[in-house]
Amino acid sequence: TNPQQWDVVKALIDDFFSGESAADRPRTLFAVGDQKQSIFSFQGADPQVFLDTGIQTYFSARTVQLELAQVPLRHSFRTLPNILEAVDEVFKSEALAAGVLDPGMTHRTARADRGGSVTLWPPIKELDDNSAPDEWATEPADGQLKGAPRQVAERIAGEIDGWLREGRRLATRDVPIRPDDILILVQVRSVLFHEIIRALNKKAIPTPGADRLAVTTHIGVLDLMALGDVLANVSDDLQLAALLRSPLFDVSEEDLFEVAHGRTGWLWMALEASANPRVRAAYRQLNDWRRLNLERPFDFYSEVLYAGGGLKRMRARFGAEIDDVVAEFLDLALQHENEGQPSLLGFLAELRSRDVTIRRELGESGGVRVMTVHGAKGLEAPIVILADAASTEEGRDRRSIYMAETPLFFHASSKATHAPQTMGHKDEADAAREAEYWRKLYVAMTRAEDELYVTGYLTKARKGDGSWYRAIESALIEASDVIAGAEGETLALIYPKGMAASQAAAAANDNARPDASFTLSPLPKHSLRRIVRPSSAADDAAPEEVLVTDAERSVERDPDQARHEGTALHALLHHLLKLPRSDWEGAALRALPELLPQWPDAHPRLAAKAVSILSAEKHQQLFGSSSRGEVPVLALGMRNGEKVTIAGRIDRLVVEPGKVMIIDYKSDAREPASAAQAPKAYLTQLGLYARIAGLLFPGHAVEAAILWTGPETLMFLPADLLRDAVAGFTIG
Repeated sequence: TNPQQWDVVKALIDDFFSGESAADRPRTLFAVGDQKQSIFSFQGADPQVFLDTGIQTYFSARTVQLELAQVPLRHSFRTLPNILEAVDEVFKSEALAAGVLDPGMTHRTARADRGGSVTLWPPIKELDDNSAPDEWATEPADGQLKGAPRQVAERIAGEIDGWLREGRRLATRDVPIRPDDILILVQVRSVLFHEIIRALNKKAIPTPGADRLAVTTHIGVLDLMALGDVLANVSDDLQLAALLRSPLFDVSEEDLFEVAHGRTGWLWMALEASANPRVRAAYRQLNDWRRLNLERPFDFYSEVLYAGGGLKRMRARFGAEIDDVVAEFLDLALQHENEGQPSLLGFLAELRSRDVTIRRELGESGGVRVMTVHGAKGLEAPIVILADAASTEEGRDRRSIYMAETPLFFHASSKATHAPQTMGHKDEADAAREAEYWRKLYVAMTRAEDELYVTGYLTKARKGDGSWYRAIESALIEASDVIAGAEGETLALIYPKGMAASQAAAAANDNARPDASFTLSPLPKHSLRRIVRPSSAADDAAPEEVLVTDAERSVERDPDQARHEGTALHALLHHLLKLPRSDWEGAALRALPELLPQWPDAHPRLAAKAVSILSAEKHQQLFGSSSRGEVPVLALGMRNGEKVTIAGRIDRLVVEPGKVMIIDYKSDAREPASAAQAPKAYLTQLGLYARIAGLLFPGHAVEAAILWTGPETLMFLPADLLRDAVAGFTIG
């Protein structure tokens, strides 16, 4: 959010609390934001404004003396704990913490699963080309001489291809990895961005392509434009040669050399005289297309792409992204036809004078998504690969700098073109850009749900210092396994330690194919975490005796009826409070046929019991405005060394300044003589609730009590009894 947008917000706030739109009743204001994810400075976003005390003071002055509370949200519902721990370790650095404007940042996960991994593949260095400038290569380049971006792209595509072919499973989900589970992120749409898409297509890995496409410079559109050039002028040998190598024709490099080398005259005439069947087929197709109406570019290209099968062949070469490119291309052709004097040459000239870009929403697209970090904002994936983590902001000079206090823009293409009077503004702009660079890293790392991979490439002049990769490596290397190659070189770092051994065991258990290439990515097999219900957590309670009340044990009453009556009474105690006091009895009698249809004779008794409990003066604190009913709780912990998930529901929770009270309803016919004689299952249940409440409400005294619904009495349980009952549990 930028300062101008805050001005709009302020105007709305002013109108909200004053004038004709104001109201006597309390009005509330809620703002949520995460300064760590502010990465849109090119749109004027300034995270400091959100944190500014001036904004907070402005809000406070207009909330009619209501308290303005800041509530930090630390739980991630997306990411596994090991990745969140890695994020926290990386951002312990003073410089990085300053960038995200959140010193001492910590995260917790709301996911019940444990695990997650961060894998670093060392960056690939661009090799020096020692060949003389006038020495043209006569043989295809050795694989080791490929550019570093292509090597990185092919490594990523190779790893993904291995995962998919081997049916590798996501450990926490126990399902095979699909292309849709993978998100590849880059900082900018550089050469690497396009190389990744090319490598994925080469491996036939499904991908929707780029999230932003330059239509008029896309290679597929250039092929279509070359077709138009050739049909309008068959003597254009260079365009014809390029066209023959496009997906529209099945002419190989060898075929083209054969027909073009040593010819006399135009290449077009050589095609006509060629005996090569593929060349002859291309010539016949071009001749057929020359007979179409070239004055209607939309009709012409529709015929080429659909009836002529051109789109199908282009899709096989360029992947699914060509669909969007062609759709935009044909839309431009149709716009041209609707003008006064349409023609094929006029359309091509118009295209060459324009710069058309389309943005594609890949959030729900099938296949491996390749996006910039900006484009991935708000998205997530089980597997995220940071493909250019070794790149820095160096060389991406901000050419125009805005002086907010003036206001004024000044332009300087590099540091050398700055004047002494502008250097201070440049330094401020550089510092702001570096801070946002680290916020982009935070956004990128937290897109991952289960697995995060980090790699990149280094140019000849740069070593990657100050990059995302170096920051992650330096923070995690001491706690990571190092995977070394045959010659001692580092193949990967895997965080946390012990993960590599777990991966090897998981691979063995999966019965991987003997010829499968080694992969660094498998996570250990998912181990189920036992779910413990506080109501059945007592160690010494037999399964059939857990929380069985005296009423249920009674030989005079049907145990099933007693259990259902208790459930119906719980529901009445919760829901009647939403109605006026005068409606309680009638509402209870109307609800009980739905809650307890089997035993209609019990309805008047239960309705009277619910109204009596809620109306009692001694219980008013339990059902006042500071209380809540049916509060669900979920916590991770250990029970006697075993990992467990504790899931339950508190019947009534009262939160007051400095104190929290937990109440559980019990329908036993007789109240125990003392708290010490309460069933062990009850003490364990309330003890777990009290332990969780102590973590949720730090600084509050926690009390736990049982409301015996039979005699309608409240029994408070001593803290030492509760502690002893849950001695085997560790929560948090």
